[in-house]
Amino acid sequence: MIFLLLSNALGQLYGCEQTSDPVACFIKNSQYTVVGTVLSTDVGTPFGNPTNYGAKIAIRCMYASFTVPPSSGDGIVGNTVSVTGFGTPNGQCGTNINPGATANVGDTKIYFLYVATTQSGVAPKQMTYSLQNPCTGGIPFSVSNMYKIGDILASNPGNAINGSSFGSDPTCAIPPKSFNVSGVITNSSGVTTTISSGAIRTVPLAFLSVVLLVL
Repeated sequence: MIFLLLSNALGQLYGCEQTSDPVACFIKNSQYTVVGTVLSTDVGTPFGNPTNYGAKIAIRCMYASFTVPPSSGDGIVGNTVSVTGFGTPNGQCGTNINPGATANVGDTKIYFLYVATTQSGVAPKQMTYSLQNPCTGGIPFSVSNMYKIGDILASNPGNAINGSSFGSDPTCAIPPKSFNVSGVITNSSGVTTTISSGAIRTVPLAFLSVVLLVL
């Protein structure tokens, strides 16, 4: 049996690694899904060691918030924030697939964060954040993971981050999907075109709702 332990959707999550879709589990149980680049870590300082340390992460994009109600994410993108929860081995991870989370300077990954400490009058960029998933940490900033984010947000538009909080970095845009198609397409003039099985076509996500494919 798999147990997902999450305190009010604002604490550390254990168990997603053992589900059938860990990435979806991370996204749907996190205050913030972001893309960030690690600028520095606390390892080797009085404030951190390899089993328990923090990092400074420059936040480039923000995609989702699955708190109730969703958090706005205002004031985070475009800033460098402090993130705790890194370290390996992490004794809390038990039999999870991963023994802990690591941060390497220069890493650009998708991270799942929550606000660990707040204080009245403190700007979001000055707050301390923590990894929602300390047994894995960041996941690759890859096309397949971006597709996953896009699919989840398409089904949960109320949890999408929009406007300036999303980020203006060109790499933040979720790419159009590629997929295998086969069958026959007939245009308005009656001309038919056969598409071989396994042919790959790239279609912007906006068009998917108006295209009918026979697989």
